Amino acid sequence: QFAIAINGVGITAANNLIHDAPHCAIDYRGNFNVIELNEICRVCLESDDAGAINSDRDYSIRGNVIQYNYFHDIHDISPDMQWLGNHMIYYDSCTSGERIYGNIFRKGGRAIININGGRDIAVINNIFIDTGHPVEVNPIAFGPHRPVMIAAYNTMIKKIDPFSEVWKFHFPEMIHYTDNWDELAIPKGNRIVDNLFIRTQDVNIRPHPQVPDGTVFIQNNLTINENPFVNIQNHDLRIRDDFPLLKKVNWLKKIPFDKIGLYEDRYRKELSKSEKR
Repeated sequence: QFAIAINGVGITAANNLIHDAPHCAIDYRGNFNVIELNEICRVCLESDDAGAINSDRDYSIRGNVIQYNYFHDIHDISPDMQWLGNHMIYYDSCTSGERIYGNIFRKGGRAIININGGRDIAVINNIFIDTGHPVEVNPIAFGPHRPVMIAAYNTMIKKIDPFSEVWKFHFPEMIHYTDNWDELAIPKGNRIVDNLFIRTQDVNIRPHPQVPDGTVFIQNNLTINENPFVNIQNHDLRIRDDFPLLKKVNWLKKIPFDKIGLYEDRYRKELSKSEKR
């Protein structure tokens, strides 16, 4: 079902090329896992309501990092029909407490990162190119989807004690995760900061009367139409040194694009044509 399934603590999935798959590339559970330096494209080809990277329905899944990956060409299976849609990162049913840092997202569908009811997710220093909404935050737990939030909460308390010393040390924000369902349904703690949006739609914070304005922290993101890359047609997405707007994005930390994906070593002496960008 998935190319990679992670279920544990401290696991790293790195330098993979995952492509042309019917469903998700990576599904994960657990804590302090790292998904990095992967190239993921043309997945979810036969799926709907799915993500290239997916996690869901458990508030105790947190502390994981998705960083320095290149996602591209991931779309809905039929853009002409009213499907729920596919995403590049899908935090479904109240997944919370994650960090998305330094990734490149190119050519995607309706919402690239979908935070579906979750809290305390940081989207920082990423580049989005020719996409729909770079990030969508949806307070799903007000209404018919409340049972999925309650399921995520119950899964958490069956597994861990968020008030124990070890969990309070690593995840102090969890002391505010209570069974006051109207409070828990507010997508607090989400941050969208220091990202570069190139020919994208706007960030989409779906409104709800019980969610105060400004609940999602959005700051210092830049939207441009120009092409700042060395060679976008050949997937060389390093930012040119002479790019005139570079001074405007001096907060954008360098993404190690040349280290993403497969590489040659003593086990793989040569990359095939299909393995090269």
